[in-house]
Amino acid sequence: MLRCSGWMVLPLLGGCIVNQVTSFGIMAERTSNWYETGAVQKPLPEISRTVHEAILRQGYVTPNFDDHSGYIVTGWNTTMSPMFRESVRSMIEVQIVPVDPNSYNVRIRSSVEVNDSSSHPGDAELASWVGAGVCDKQKPRIPEAAIQLHTMLKLRFFGFNQ
Repeated sequence: MLRCSGWMVLPLLGGCIVNQVTSFGIMAERTSNWYETGAVQKPLPEISRTVHEAILRQGYVTPNFDDHSGYIVTGWNTTMSPMFRESVRSMIEVQIVPVDPNSYNVRIRSSVEVNDSSSHPGDAELASWVGAGVCDKQKPRIPEAAIQLHTMLKLRFFGFNQ
């Protein structure tokens, strides 16, 4: 009995993360890494308004926007589909962190979830949202919104020079 249980634990020792080992999706990856613009030398309210404008252009809603807080979280942008694990919702989180008294670093990350309900995949009311990392097809989409916003902001703040 002891020898059999040792062989069963062996795959877990190969550097696997618990999120990748669990098959039920509750702990599946859903949030991207932070993407940073670098030091932006503008006043905080101007940076916040620029970020807010770029977020709105991507189709997200920012219910609690305050241009002096330095923190913006969007509402969920939901796209439903009649296919299992193809209904997707995403959100963006932005932090504006002071680097020195005259400049700020804009940090962006995104979260993506898929509907794990196989009986009602296209019904938002009955959706069971789990991290997009549970599905190999949707996992690469986790950082997409953050990368798009990051690129847009880098162009807005620095132009084509950087």
